[in-house]
Amino acid sequence: MLNFDTRELRDKVRVMPERSPQDWFAIALQYEADPASRTEAIDAYHRVLSANPAHVDALINLGMLSYDGGDLEKAADCFRSAVALEDDNAVAQFNLAACWKRWASWKRRASICASRCAWTRVTRTRTTISRSSARKLSAGAEARQHWQLYVDLDPGSPWCEYARQRLAAPKP
Repeated sequence: MLNFDTRELRDKVRVMPERSPQDWFAIALQYEADPASRTEAIDAYHRVLSANPAHVDALINLGMLSYDGGDLEKAADCFRSAVALEDDNAVAQFNLAACWKRWASWKRRASICASRCAWTRVTRTRTTISRSSARKLSAGAEARQHWQLYVDLDPGSPWCEYARQRLAAPKP
């Protein structure tokens, strides 16, 4: 029988502190950098989310790993959760729309409506980014890139004509 209450052992045993969600996120990023450690990255992102379910970056990164691994349902869940937490997060919205678009190609009718809604949000976000780039940042080239991406993503929308006019305007 072992007696762990001995003072000798207590003085020699070192208790490791629990890792924080930020620590696990940093570890996940390191694992993600090496394709061979993809499983470890996924596990580390799950640890982040078990400690902090509102960690949007972990949700997005876990969603991307799921997307790349072909698990579109898991990816969509991650992106949906990220959008629910930050509805103005363009990366989460874009990834959700891309996920639904890919999913729609496999399961056409079930996802087309949802994909359109997500693309509408993305294009609205792009419009906001383009306007603020043009006005606030005086970054004509950057604004033009955003306008062009807007036209490419949603060529049939009412705002598309406005985007085309902005692209046709003389460069500042």
